[in-house]
Amino acid sequence: MKRVIILAGTVLCLTACQGQNLDTSNTISSESSQVEQESVLWSPEQELQLTDSMEKMEADDPYYPYTPDNNLDYAGVALPKDILVETKTDWIPALVIEGMKVEPITLTWYDANKGASESEDTYQVVSMYSNLTRENWPNFHIYLFTLKDGKPIVLHSAQTQGSSENYFKFEVATDPEITEMFDNIVNP
Repeated sequence: MKRVIILAGTVLCLTACQGQNLDTSNTISSESSQVEQESVLWSPEQELQLTDSMEKMEADDPYYPYTPDNNLDYAGVALPKDILVETKTDWIPALVIEGMKVEPITLTWYDANKGASESEDTYQVVSMYSNLTRENWPNFHIYLFTLKDGKPIVLHSAQTQGSSENYFKFEVATDPEITEMFDNIVNP
């Protein structure tokens, strides 16, 4: 909509100002760029900020980033690939609510070229980090940095056992260092 208004305004200006030499290309370019930035929920710059923040947090246990193309092997489960709706495996991501109730959730990997998910119930994973190694089992953390309805939500798992329902369980992270850091990156 903004592009149509900008284009119409440019045509109107050019018509009204015939014969005058006005350079409108910078205005159009910067306004077009601003519109494109507003539709991107997660940018490469934000990913770099998250990487820097996770490196500062790691202290004794380094956190490593994982993507659907570079998965964490967690007892035969390829994370995040095996829990994303795009790959449909036997594993079902689930959210544990108040320590008791378990609800299946939908996770999808965020793609800036596709934009926001159409479904309000979808958690769009923008990044995943874990400090899981053989040395720190079972004291490890898996963090999914997600956007749900445009809001930043960090999901955390330290699941050490499978479940009869094939749930891979997450809880909303409660560590203020992680949650505030992610919120500050999404909402500077």
